[in-house]
Amino acid sequence: MSAKINTKYPVIKTANNHSNSVSYSSKVSTQSLSSGWFVTNKPSSQLTQPYKVTFSQISTSSQKSSTSNKTHTTNTSGGGLFGFISNIKKDISEAAKKVKDNVNAFVSSASKTVSSTVKSVEQKVSSAAKAVSHSVNNIKKDLEQTVRDVKQRVQQFVNSEKKNEKADSNRQSSAAKVNDKKDRSGGTYVITKNTGLKSDNNSEGNKNTGNISIDLSPFDPRKSPGNALSNGNGVKNVIKYTKAYIKDNFTIVVKRAEDNRKYAIIKGARSESALEEGIKGTRYAFKNAEKYPEVFKFIKGKVAVKEAFNLKSVGGKISVAGIAIDTGIDVYKDLKSKAEPSKVAADAVVDVAFGAGGMAVGALAGAAFGSVFGPIGTAAGALAGGLFYTYMTESYKVNGKSLKDAAKQLTKEVFDYAFR
Repeated sequence: MSAKINTKYPVIKTANNHSNSVSYSSKVSTQSLSSGWFVTNKPSSQLTQPYKVTFSQISTSSQKSSTSNKTHTTNTSGGGLFGFISNIKKDISEAAKKVKDNVNAFVSSASKTVSSTVKSVEQKVSSAAKAVSHSVNNIKKDLEQTVRDVKQRVQQFVNSEKKNEKADSNRQSSAAKVNDKKDRSGGTYVITKNTGLKSDNNSEGNKNTGNISIDLSPFDPRKSPGNALSNGNGVKNVIKYTKAYIKDNFTIVVKRAEDNRKYAIIKGARSESALEEGIKGTRYAFKNAEKYPEVFKFIKGKVAVKEAFNLKSVGGKISVAGIAIDTGIDVYKDLKSKAEPSKVAADAVVDVAFGAGGMAVGALAGAAFGSVFGPIGTAAGALAGGLFYTYMTESYKVNGKSLKDAAKQLTKEVFDYAFR
């Protein structure tokens, strides 16, 4: 016979059970003794068979503890991972913020730099535009003044020609009366137009061969206004550089150094007179003459001739305008007298060629004098060279013809032969 005993007493863990504690609801079962034994109520009764203890329900606190520990460990591990990820996110956010701040600072700095550069460029462009506008206005004024001078000279020439025509008609009538009187007395006189000399046609050898005469009409402003305009500009330059020397001691001296190289030494350097000519230095080597025409136009022939034909300079404009005026006057005369086309063309070509030759000769003479006397010598030499050239080519005449007249006649014959 067996019996079951329910007890709420805890059973202490033994070495074989491997659990920390047992719940109070454990069931304990016992087996009865053999049929010859029985259980009494006395505790001193002896049992022939020990109790057998089994666990029908186990709800251990160790399992709860283990589960709690696992949960705690899991929670702890999860908190570390999330913190690491949070730190990475925070670092990325701070790095992005720094990059953004750096980009904003760079953009702001670049914007300021670009704005400053744009303002600087605008100022330079505005300054250059003002300078160009000023130069254009000056050139415009010079051209307008030249046009007015040309119109005035042409008008003076036309008025002078009208007066000359009246005078010629009066002289012709007077000469006819004289010839009538001489014919009655048995002698005939010929009145030459330019010299006013009279010669007896009855005398032998009246061929006037080798007759030399001087015609001053090329120096007459009424008949050669262009030439007079160029000469007037030469006189103006002499006065200008004389004043510059007196005021600022401005002049140019040619010296040879120890290395046997020639230099142009500027006296009165950086003065108002020197800066007005565009000269800013104090010494210039002759080997660099082409680079500094503002200096060597005074002392070197090749540069002086080149600058004489420079239409950007006032002197060049005046010289070219003078040639154009005198050429126009000769063409006007030819057209008025209904001359042949070959004569009109020949006169125009020769006038331009001789005018250019006069400019070149004047520039060479000016440089020769300038190498010794400085800018004053340059201006005086150019004026003297131009006057001498005009004298030799136009004023000096043999048998009533100048070198320029002979060139015109020869050119006309060439044109007639070429286009016949």
